[in-house]
Amino acid sequence: MREEALPAPPLPPGETPPGPFDPPGLRLGAFRLHETIEADGVVSDNIDQTTHDRKAAAGVRIAPSIRLKSIWPRHGLDIRLGSEFIQWSRHGEREATASASARLRLDIRYTTYATIETTYDLGEEDGASGRLQHDLGLKTTLTHEAGRLRLSLGADVTRRLYTRPLSGGSSGYDDDYTQPAAHLRLTYRPAAILHPYAEIGADRRIHDRNRDSSGIERNSTGAYVEAGVEFAPDAIWSGSAGLRLALRDYDDPAYRTAHGVGLNASVTWRPTRITRVKLASSFDIDETTTSGSSGARKYTLAITPQHALRDNLLLKGNLGLEYTGYIGIPDHEWLLNAGAEISWTFHRGYELVGAWGAERQWSTFAGADYLENRFTIGLRYKL
Repeated sequence: MREEALPAPPLPPGETPPGPFDPPGLRLGAFRLHETIEADGVVSDNIDQTTHDRKAAAGVRIAPSIRLKSIWPRHGLDIRLGSEFIQWSRHGEREATASASARLRLDIRYTTYATIETTYDLGEEDGASGRLQHDLGLKTTLTHEAGRLRLSLGADVTRRLYTRPLSGGSSGYDDDYTQPAAHLRLTYRPAAILHPYAEIGADRRIHDRNRDSSGIERNSTGAYVEAGVEFAPDAIWSGSAGLRLALRDYDDPAYRTAHGVGLNASVTWRPTRITRVKLASSFDIDETTTSGSSGARKYTLAITPQHALRDNLLLKGNLGLEYTGYIGIPDHEWLLNAGAEISWTFHRGYELVGAWGAERQWSTFAGADYLENRFTIGLRYKL
């Protein structure tokens, strides 16, 4: 009898089979390495993001990234490194961001596993040109599944600090802080698509300087409760969405306890194999450097659709809205982001990329409104 080939094993929910133009990556023992580097020309019509006297500028953008992922039968390790650098033609201006993360999953038992994740993000603080913001995090979570119940207990610590570039040589600000936190999450997983969950958490923000230069005690204690639903593993839907009630109590008696309600969500919808739409929403009571304000309620909402026009022609879009309301003062800001990108793979691993992005800010602070458009075109290589 003639032997027939066995069918390929099924893919995890939400993943699509690699296309003819998708790079396979580089096999390194029990790991697979994926590398991306993009080089673009970029043009901005308002490089200083000013209300009036708009000035255009051109520059060069370099954006490399690396991902190293394990292919072990048990456990898992995922390491990611990425950065972006733009050198502008005007007055030697430049922009730089960087990020790094490592996530380790340990399968303790069939129904019990632990995750350890470290993160680092570098960027420029909003509204404070030249001051760099560093965010470092360490998060551990222990998860146990018992029948239709899943219990997760987590602890993490975040470190935020600010520095000037090397030319400035200054560090040690009033708003550098460390934040230890813990959370507990219980999920009920019936046979239905939606799995309800409830989560509680608390944290403590401890500033390097207990009192800032104005004599205000900046330390605070936060807590939250959240309830929502997770989507069962499915090829069409994935993610979770929940309503969060958060509050923050400040040590300084001059500041009242702040509170707010918002949506925390990360949902992916795949109506077809070539179309994907992501929805992300978040809410938090964040720190602020604005004089007279104890903190800021920050709400974000972003939609990012993606559609493959052909096997080698991909269209992406993004639309985002961010609201920041400053606690204790009557000021607030709205930030609208919109953009589109098209990439054409003309050879396996090589893409021609063109993109447009826009930012529009409305603010109650004098002179803080602006509109900026950016256009980029360049080459992207994927390993």
